[in-house]
Amino acid sequence: MSDPRRQLPSIDALLAGPGVAALLVHHPRTLVVKAARAAVDAARDNGGTPPAEGWDAAVGAAVRRLAVSSLTPVINATGVVLHTNLGRAPLAQAAIAALTRVAAGYAALEYDLGPARAARGTRIAATCWSS
Repeated sequence: MSDPRRQLPSIDALLAGPGVAALLVHHPRTLVVKAARAAVDAARDNGGTPPAEGWDAAVGAAVRRLAVSSLTPVINATGVVLHTNLGRAPLAQAAIAALTRVAAGYAALEYDLGPARAARGTRIAATCWSS
């Protein structure tokens, strides 16, 4: 008797289907591939039984589950001010403003924009404290 897990679709076959291919328009390929693998792995763990809701719905549900950000604001009630697992210390408003201003566009990361402009700059010299 043949093992039903042999009938599971390949990841490439799932990605080529219209329902899963539509997910690629709005989500990164790596995320959709990971979701397709999760759906196939779940079916494999279930003895090769395809998802009751269908492959497109199963992969879509996995995409939605995987796309949720793991970063969430918390209250540090540990008693440790610089807690490594809680992102160390909160940034000052001035630092957040400087990051936001620079992150909104291109930044001179390794270019020396000083008066000489003769050499490539260095990342070590770049600071967000100069205006």
